[in-house]
Amino acid sequence: MFHLLIALATLAQPAAPAVPDAAHLRLSAPTRIVELDTRVLGGDITRLAWSPDGTQIYLRATRTDHMGNQTDRHYLVTLSSSTLSGLDAEPPWASAYWSWKSAPWSPGSSAFRIQVQTQEKTLKSVASPMGGSLAKGGPDTGSSTADDIAEAARSRQEAVVTRFHIGGVTVGQWTNEPARPGTTFGWSPANLGVIAFADRDHDRRLVILDAAGHKQVVQDTKDVEQPAWSRDGRHLVFLRKTGRKTYSLERIDVVGPQQARTSEHVQP
Repeated sequence: MFHLLIALATLAQPAAPAVPDAAHLRLSAPTRIVELDTRVLGGDITRLAWSPDGTQIYLRATRTDHMGNQTDRHYLVTLSSSTLSGLDAEPPWASAYWSWKSAPWSPGSSAFRIQVQTQEKTLKSVASPMGGSLAKGGPDTGSSTADDIAEAARSRQEAVVTRFHIGGVTVGQWTNEPARPGTTFGWSPANLGVIAFADRDHDRRLVILDAAGHKQVVQDTKDVEQPAWSRDGRHLVFLRKTGRKTYSLERIDVVGPQQARTSEHVQP
């Protein structure tokens, strides 16, 4: 009887929800929405958010002066017309969206989370002469001169490297500057259960990763920043750097059924 009750209780439990396998998501080709020039916007693009109804994209442009003071400007891109308009302030919904987009963990699973690693490293900026005069084309004296040692010291720079990673996958890295969560990655909503990020080791191509470690490299993307999923998980926008001060705001759609995996963590 006891074993029968256990079996019945197990059958009565709801099945774990199925979420897409990142490697099998069917995605459209990237399409351009609008070209952006940071000289016109008045600063670097530091925030991107979807409106609640999915019809507009908010952009924040930030300019930092030589004293470190920041000035923000605010814009809306209307997707249906690809038009850009100014705002007086950031909408409340943009801040709420950014909070879950840039969080340390997935909205659907606290176990699917980003780890932070901070290291002090010595960076070598130029090749240092080794072997004294021989390295400079002179006779081999068997030792380095004081000038050699000083030049070698100048060629090295102490750096603090902050790395955001999921397992062995780096989703963001900053050297001698504050980490900026959300600028290199964006969580999907809980129903999709993935993260999109710019792969810094491969020309900042757009990559989609799920909690099981499955990945998909999105074709025809590179120099990606600010990936951001729509609130229903059906669309993904990102910035693609096209010049020193210019970007293309582009969009990818989830276009059809995809192979699913079962997860015990993602909320229904």
